[in-house]
Amino acid sequence: MTTRLIKFGVATLVLCAAGIVHAGPARQAHGPEPPRFSSHFQVETRGATSQRLEREVLKVLESWHRRYMVMFETEPVGPIPVILYPRRTFHGRTGAPHWADGVYDSDGTIHAAIGGVARVGSGLERLLAHELAHAFINHLSGGRAPRWLQEGLAQALADSRPERLPGHPEVVVTRPDLLDYEGTLRFTRHLISIHAAAGIRDALADMGSGHSADAAFETRLGGTPMELLAAWSAREDRLAQETMMEPRP
Repeated sequence: MTTRLIKFGVATLVLCAAGIVHAGPARQAHGPEPPRFSSHFQVETRGATSQRLEREVLKVLESWHRRYMVMFETEPVGPIPVILYPRRTFHGRTGAPHWADGVYDSDGTIHAAIGGVARVGSGLERLLAHELAHAFINHLSGGRAPRWLQEGLAQALADSRPERLPGHPEVVVTRPDLLDYEGTLRFTRHLISIHAAAGIRDALADMGSGHSADAAFETRLGGTPMELLAAWSAREDRLAQETMMEPRP
């Protein structure tokens, strides 16, 4: 979602606390802290944090920004606002679902729950990379990228490996927008394996030029999302049947 809150960013980074080093002494925030700036970001905190953490967040974001600039061959208008929250207040302030630790909203702001941490671990880095990917995807597509592609591509680029979410049973679907969170990742990774990241980028650029997602996919990837999903589903079914028919040792 790009015209409303994108509340599905990195569903299972709630489970990635093992990748985050917990905090020692932190600076107590009495009201909003002055923002910190880097070349492409403006970071604010809404709670206790440390100056070292803010510097590391900026460093990580700048690193991923450079990677995404190479891939997307463009960049969002900056500086990109980033707001860091204690986990206890994040969901109430952003309206994000309980399993999400990140939100990229329609005004171009990244919201991230950092809990009580002093350093950026692998989980928090994936969270920041995921939400930043939304900013690039939204910018290149002019806000026309469908939600399933937003989520699938953001997961694939940030290299997150989500577990199945509660309330999303495995079902056969005929439209990409009905895929669950894990399904969007698997389908998008399949598209990248066939057409490379450049093919997805070109489709996003066509959307940014005013084309619909169906038209952009048909031109760049050889079929509409529904057609590509049907082909992928048939392939997955064949692979599953072949696996079941293999003799067991």
